[in-house]
Amino acid sequence: MSLIMVKTRKIPVNKIKKDFPKGLQIRILAVNCPFISIPVGTIGKVQLVDDNGRLYVLLESDRIITLNVNEDIIQKGR
Repeated sequence: MSLIMVKTRKIPVNKIKKDFPKGLQIRILAVNCPFISIPVGTIGKVQLVDDNGRLYVLLESDRIITLNVNEDIIQKGR
């Protein structure tokens, strides 16, 4: 059995900042982190995008998490 590494294209930080403005509602579909347990469909609002392209998201439960649009699966809302 061999492993195949697939190189994915990363989204540039300036595009992430443009596409995910503060206050944008998002739905979290999958988080690529074994330490974070977020139910599929959890709703949150973008608070900021840092200079590394990470989204800081305020969840409906008043918890703030960071997401990586290059690794996690999220759906943009309104």
